[in-house]
Amino acid sequence: MYEFAYKEIVDESPQAMRAQEQRALDQVIGLLRAAAKSGPALAKSSRPLFQFAPALAIFLEDLKSPENKLPPPLRARALSR
Repeated sequence: MYEFAYKEIVDESPQAMRAQEQRALDQVIGLLRAAAKSGPALAKSSRPLFQFAPALAIFLEDLKSPENKLPPPLRARALSR
């Protein structure tokens, strides 16, 4: 479901998709920073991880796609980390 919406937006407006990706990453980074400040409370530290997992899966699938326009060495490095 999310992958179809992602691909439709990328096809229609790459700039809009990049802005949406940036907002999603900024939100997760903010949650991770808040969790780090609050200490090891499981509820606060697990939320950003659960939110980041689907986004990470989409980014990884995009990196594996032959349609991805990043140079192959850069894609390989990103996938191997």
